[in-house]
Amino acid sequence: MPDLVAIEIITDNLAEHHAVRAWSELRPKRVEPTAIETLARRRKTAIYKLHGVGPAGTAVIAKRTLTETALTEHTIYQEILPELPMPALGCYGVVEEQTPEYRWLFLEDAGPEAYIPALAEHSAAGARWLARLHTSAPLTDTASRLPGRGSEFYLEQLCQARANIVSSFGNRLMKDGERAVLKEVIEKCDLVESHWERVECLCEGVTPTFVHGDLKPKNIRVRRIRGKISLLAFDWELAGWGVPAPDVLKCADLQLYWEEVRQCWPELKFSQVQQLAGVGALFRALIAMFWESLALRYDEVQWPVDKIRIYLERLNTATQCLGINCDFVYANPAVPTA
Repeated sequence: MPDLVAIEIITDNLAEHHAVRAWSELRPKRVEPTAIETLARRRKTAIYKLHGVGPAGTAVIAKRTLTETALTEHTIYQEILPELPMPALGCYGVVEEQTPEYRWLFLEDAGPEAYIPALAEHSAAGARWLARLHTSAPLTDTASRLPGRGSEFYLEQLCQARANIVSSFGNRLMKDGERAVLKEVIEKCDLVESHWERVECLCEGVTPTFVHGDLKPKNIRVRRIRGKISLLAFDWELAGWGVPAPDVLKCADLQLYWEEVRQCWPELKFSQVQQLAGVGALFRALIAMFWESLALRYDEVQWPVDKIRIYLERLNTATQCLGINCDFVYANPAVPTA
């Protein structure tokens, strides 16, 4: 589902595939697909498209993920999205694995048409969709029970990323250049944390709401219904209740978004929307840095360090835009000197 092109197409022994066996536990009318596309595959998580097993022979998306993530997404698809005034993907159910750490989530296929923010029709639809998401969600009781996605969540991501980086300095295979990059990241994390009140101030005056948290274009599809385009978002792994900054960052038409949300939030200024986008860039850099820092526990660190270097550049840009660029004297005894 994350990509339009499958990384693998399976046509043999389909009934024995672990996604098909999990699907069969929901007792659908049709179990064995005509083909299986592998759309994403990581160490222990994966996403597959099961062709022909859904209603009227449609495809079904099978997502193997962590139990906590699966249950959160299941709640969103079953209890929150149906209450909002916009089309949403159907969810067929969630299935436990023998390993309690993981579950299968089965979803309606969103279709092939990509969301392209550079297209005026798409960007306008995206701004209106996002405005409806943010201004309608406070009406739902379930949304407020979701994971917290306020500024404190992203501060926690900063702290965890820094702790993972500090722990990685014991890796004897780490090169001096890689260690230098990571030390710079630690310095930047300390700087951002020391000015976190500034971040919190930039979030003030914005109504907490239901946020997607990862609105990359690849997590959105376009569907045409009665001549009009509708957007269908998926991969709600980072969704929760909090400040909408990461979503606003991905909005291609901030002016239109502001005009739409002002109907419910009349006191919101356009300058606040622009600031939210800047805060969203900061938040996204921190959470991306955290995810890459998890890979530093392994011997081979060149790839995650290269990725972290990219996110450090984004973090530097975000802090400059937000005015978090004051003079800073670095002194962190937790960082090894060798």
